[in-house]
Amino acid sequence: MGKKIFKIFIVGFFKAVAVLLCMILAAVGGFFGTKKYYTVKNQRAKESEAKKMISGAKVDAVSRNLIFSYNPDKNTISNAVLEVFDTENEVMSYVTIPTSVEVTIPASMYRKLLAVNQEIPQIFKFYKLPKYFDKDDDTKYGYGAIIMASMLDIDISYYTVVDKSVFDQTFTSQKSSVKNDGTIKGFSYSGNTTAVADDSSAPSGDDPYAHDDSFVSASSGVTSNASTTDAGAGSVSKLVNVAVLNDDFKAQFDSVKGDEVEFTDFMTDKVIPDYMSNLDSSDKLSYADSYMKLETFDYYAVPGGYQGKIYVIDSKKASKLFKKLGVPKSTEGDDYTEEEVVESVPQISNVQVLNGSGVQGLAAKWQANLTNNGFNVATIGNYDQRLSDTLIIVKEEGMGQELMKYFTNPTIQVGAVPDGLDATVIVGMNDANIQ
Repeated sequence: MGKKIFKIFIVGFFKAVAVLLCMILAAVGGFFGTKKYYTVKNQRAKESEAKKMISGAKVDAVSRNLIFSYNPDKNTISNAVLEVFDTENEVMSYVTIPTSVEVTIPASMYRKLLAVNQEIPQIFKFYKLPKYFDKDDDTKYGYGAIIMASMLDIDISYYTVVDKSVFDQTFTSQKSSVKNDGTIKGFSYSGNTTAVADDSSAPSGDDPYAHDDSFVSASSGVTSNASTTDAGAGSVSKLVNVAVLNDDFKAQFDSVKGDEVEFTDFMTDKVIPDYMSNLDSSDKLSYADSYMKLETFDYYAVPGGYQGKIYVIDSKKASKLFKKLGVPKSTEGDDYTEEEVVESVPQISNVQVLNGSGVQGLAAKWQANLTNNGFNVATIGNYDQRLSDTLIIVKEEGMGQELMKYFTNPTIQVGAVPDGLDATVIVGMNDANIQ
């Protein structure tokens, strides 16, 4: 009898424990399920807030179409051109924006973009834009457009994305001398005369379609380390790869623009299908009448010059060029200010340079280079390992972005640095070719 009662007790006890465990597991599961739900919901809300920054496309009397040429093999932007179409005066202007320009995302914009990708840096070369987004996420071009609009302080009507192979069938990319006002040496800009290139001023490179990291560097008198500057006065021309409509495309265009039906067929069958845009094809065709009257094509490059491998935009001269072309200033107002960015990014002052290449005297050469660019190089020495790419070790998250522009493919990591210093730069073999 006693054993039977004990057995009933044991069975009842374990059943009670099982029920209790089920209740605990249900409660824990409910807690974490709810937590995950609200975490995902919060993340989606942040991403939705970021997407609100992307302005809708619009049709304007002076349309501003930012054209991205995308290189799928490298997952980079190979070319960027602002197409400015003055429909009233029937003038089409193409302004080349070198993709090696270094963009700084204003802090208020940057905080929203972090919801899309925590790894996106606040400062980066524009051609790398696609690397910070999912390959199939086309919103990256919308973000790219607002970043570029903010940097140039202009209002962009819409953007267009085209595969590099299609872009190369439409445009010829040629190295040309760019004057301080953005005009191209050897091109005519008078009246209704179509701009004609003087081949002698456009030396060709080994790979005229390579992104700007391979372009010829030329002295411009620009001294700022920022992506835009008010410096750069002087008369020195800069060599820039300028995008110019090629003869075959212009011949096709001219052959159909006199006939409305043929022109519409040309646009709908051969042009629009090859382009991805946030402007509807019907809105694009609303420009058809103006396109058919088009006689004048002008070519420019955004004023500036090269500092090493970085193209630095001259903000004052760029503003004058866009004003001349009828491009309005950004409608974002004071939402995205340069000052906010400067305050939000920890600055590098004192650095140590170590030679990780094995090339004798390299640390001393980089000490001179960085000193000339405003850094205090406190010590130099040799590193005990050999590196291919330069490694920048910083003491605090977010630091070191301003050093990246001087090196080929550097990596930044947070780590221990000597007391009193902000960073240690270990120079690799890929940055050994310095004079």
